[in-house]
Amino acid sequence: MAEASSLASSLRVLLRKNDKISTTTNSMNYFVNDGEVNIILGTDSGFAEPTYTLELVDGDEIEQHSSVTYTRL
Repeated sequence: MAEASSLASSLRVLLRKNDKISTTTNSMNYFVNDGEVNIILGTDSGFAEPTYTLELVDGDEIEQHSSVTYTRL
């Protein structure tokens, strides 16, 4: 399990495959490759997803607006 945190961080993926992402934040935006994946992730049961599973590949660019936990599957 890895955690990345920043108010609006951009990350570049280095050889990952299937990951489950989660956050303890009420709601946040999470993007991969300028919107190829666009998720509202969070604990707000009204509209946010508590977890999301995605496949990340080498070179994908991630933008997240809060702390995220990555769990390799």
